[in-house]
Amino acid sequence: HQWLIRKREPSGCFRAFLHNHWLGMAIFLGIAVDQWLSRVEPAIA
Repeated sequence: HQWLIRKREPSGCFRAFLHNHWLGMAIFLGIAVDQWLSRVEPAIA
């Protein structure tokens, strides 16, 4: 996202803002899946 905002133009900053939710979703899903697997894994073994 730093490349999008390098010139500090409003359109680039807005695009970076709109794309930021994908990164947040990926991090959230990674944490959620890790927590889910830590609870399911002992039941499987």
